[in-house]
Amino acid sequence: MIISRKRELLSINNFKLRVLKCSKMGPASARNLGIQHSKGDWVLFTDSDCIPSESWILGYIHSMNGCIGYAGNVKSWGNDFLSKYYETQEILVPLKVIEQQGYTRPEYLITANSMVWKPAIEKIGYFNENINIAAGEDIDLGWRLLEIGNLDYAFNSVIYHNFDDGVIGFCRRFIRYGKGNKIISKMYEVDLKPKVFQPNKLSFINQFLSKLQYICMLWGYIS
Repeated sequence: MIISRKRELLSINNFKLRVLKCSKMGPASARNLGIQHSKGDWVLFTDSDCIPSESWILGYIHSMNGCIGYAGNVKSWGNDFLSKYYETQEILVPLKVIEQQGYTRPEYLITANSMVWKPAIEKIGYFNENINIAAGEDIDLGWRLLEIGNLDYAFNSVIYHNFDDGVIGFCRRFIRYGKGNKIISKMYEVDLKPKVFQPNKLSFINQFLSKLQYICMLWGYIS
């Protein structure tokens, strides 16, 4: 699904891509517009800075097991130190929840790579357009989906995310995520205040970036 200023009908290989213009602010509104114009039973989500792999669609097909939503795998496109940090921290892979039966499911969905059953989205009332920043709107959707069905991972569905916006982009991203955490905290009355943490892969640069991530998220949360 691609949202652009230009509206046209494009043919790409065997796919027809309809590009829509959204006049409302925020990714939630843009996604809702795309969902409302979609024709199939399932809706695939990705972002403009993501590059699909050959397994993007097949990975979902092979993972389908009766759930209403699936979280795909997001890896870094680049090989620089920031890209490696994003990937080892699994920044764009939803947190894991282990159920009593030992079943592992995603706590929510991240729209950089996810697939959702369209009737389920319609039943819960689509994305919340009151969340008009690119942070928190997909967590909210995932939590509401869990009220009516199950979510699962589709790790074989791979998207490559291009993190080429440098340290400034890194800071802006996590400040925005902090703001998103604050929005969700207020909506659900839960404590999502950022906390100090250790990186998944210990190194000097990763420890520095984890502290920077924490500071940026905290700034976004309290500002």
